[in-house]
Amino acid sequence: GGGVGLNIPHGELGIQRDAQYAGVTLNLPDIGVATVEMRVRNIHDVTMANGKTHQRAVCQFVNLAKPMVNLIQRYIAHIDRERLARKV
Repeated sequence: GGGVGLNIPHGELGIQRDAQYAGVTLNLPDIGVATVEMRVRNIHDVTMANGKTHQRAVCQFVNLAKPMVNLIQRYIAHIDRERLARKV
């Protein structure tokens, strides 16, 4: 639960490297909503499978509260279980 990577269409959010954002809500499907503070650590362009170019923002969680850590860990475990179930 150290951070998150975001794919953003060019010009959609106007975020900058080293900017810090509080009160960011992350919708974690089937788990809940986590409210976090995060800092943008890196931004670079990526080309998606469909050929469109997006910005990839790599963000680090800042002062992550224990309940949010637990929620994010539950979400990661949920995704891992789904991935393993598809392999069977």
